[in-house]
Amino acid sequence: MFFTLKRSHIDKFFYVLALLAVIFLLYKTFSYTYYLVTHPYLLQYREVAALLTTQALIEGKNPHLIVHYPWAVDAYSIVLSYLSYPLTLIFGNSLPLHRTIAVFFALLCSGVVSLILYRRKVKLIYILSGIGIIHCSLLFHKTMTAEPDCIGLFWLLLGLFLCEKTNYKPVYLGLALFLALMGLYTKLYFVLLAPMLCSYLFFFYSKKNSIILGILFLFLFFTSLLGAYELVPASILHTCFSNNLDQVYSFGYVIFQLKAFVNINSGLIILGIIAYFVYYLQKKTNHTQSSYNISNAIDITNFNKPFFTNFYLDSYQYALLIGILLIIFVLGGTRGAYLYYHFTFITPFLVIVVLSATSKEFTFSLSTTPTDKAEKPFLRFQSHYVLFSLALLGFWGTFVHKGNLKQMSQTNIVDWEKARQYTKDYHNVLGNPPVSLFLHQQGKKVYDTGHTEYLMNLKNTKAPIKTEDFEQLKQKAAQWRTEVKEKLNTKKFDLVFYDGSCYWYLSEKDLEQNYIKIDTLTLNMPHVGYQWATSIWKPKK
Repeated sequence: MFFTLKRSHIDKFFYVLALLAVIFLLYKTFSYTYYLVTHPYLLQYREVAALLTTQALIEGKNPHLIVHYPWAVDAYSIVLSYLSYPLTLIFGNSLPLHRTIAVFFALLCSGVVSLILYRRKVKLIYILSGIGIIHCSLLFHKTMTAEPDCIGLFWLLLGLFLCEKTNYKPVYLGLALFLALMGLYTKLYFVLLAPMLCSYLFFFYSKKNSIILGILFLFLFFTSLLGAYELVPASILHTCFSNNLDQVYSFGYVIFQLKAFVNINSGLIILGIIAYFVYYLQKKTNHTQSSYNISNAIDITNFNKPFFTNFYLDSYQYALLIGILLIIFVLGGTRGAYLYYHFTFITPFLVIVVLSATSKEFTFSLSTTPTDKAEKPFLRFQSHYVLFSLALLGFWGTFVHKGNLKQMSQTNIVDWEKARQYTKDYHNVLGNPPVSLFLHQQGKKVYDTGHTEYLMNLKNTKAPIKTEDFEQLKQKAAQWRTEVKEKLNTKKFDLVFYDGSCYWYLSEKDLEQNYIKIDTLTLNMPHVGYQWATSIWKPKK
């Protein structure tokens, strides 16, 4: 098998085809982003929680103190609310602002990946496509709504980039540990940056450096946690414990989601397999393969050397491997948002690894010696341009087919506006999460943000630290439930919105005792594929 590096006229044709595919992907993706930011209703179930914690800061309160629970409950820690606060003083506390923050950090994530690809001498067309694929992937489900996910992903990507760029200098490793702590207080599992770096150093760089970094991180981790506990105790208790107590792992759900992820990314995955296969053939043809000796494959005794002595992955290949393992054994089997973890912890590294390999031009023939190459050509154009075009178009087409990135549906504006009017016409309203935005906008009490249910997970839990604080948090949850029950029984609520999500504190049978159903609305959230059949109840006379 012989390989040459050459571009013909037909190559240029397929290059233009690939470029058009990239432009199409970018146009459709950023057009959809605009609709997402400006959409006037909730896009997902828990989106209003960020507005309430930020509102507490505007009012001079600390939303992460136990006294303010469950009104300001937020399962995603503190960074988003404090980051949003100064901007809300200028632009107001609104959903478009919080969504814009998410989009901004999503663009920063794409920017970091672009820098990585640029440093690897990847061509502009692939860098642009990387931006499109990552941004499109982060649009999937809830990531670019009023959530902190894009912020946490930015800390993760930035930390890996800075360490790899500087060849793991101590100063930048220390900065990466700080970014890992930022990830911890943005959304719990973005602390993954620290163990990812420590384990990578151990396997491929230096066992001694890895151990030093790990000890330093553990010290900073527990020190910062104790300090944060004094300042924001409710957030630490809630984020680290109540938000994770009801997670049930299902391997069947792992397989179900992985199949869908592979389906959506099939073109990209096939492209990567072909690129690495061709790379392997090139090495074999040029006789550059190194011999592998199992006897000296690892080094255990020398702490200045890595664990693996003749096996190597670059940091992004390793991050891709860790992301896949994390999905299979931890996050992919829980009831979190559909495919959200996959597009967060796999896609950015898949893009880096595949596009880095795909950007290398190649042609090959059926010949086995250089002298035969002109006589028996097999492929004389850069076939990866063809595959690349199909991969991008297939990527977008699968999203559209799945219905997750369709333009915002306008078919149920009437029901959303009815719900808004109902909340406006009544004073004391028990709203479900889909109408919590209207209650907040009207200055009325919000009883359920969607995050509130996590607080109820503490009911039968023993206190891990500082018993009095943990018990107080449990008492706040019990008081909330008691208040709602008493107001329902005494008909203090002028209006009640009910759907199946309220099962943990309310049933339709409870309502029927003192309330009568007056209407039923269908509140669609087309971006995430949710549809809430919401019944509306008034007190019986």
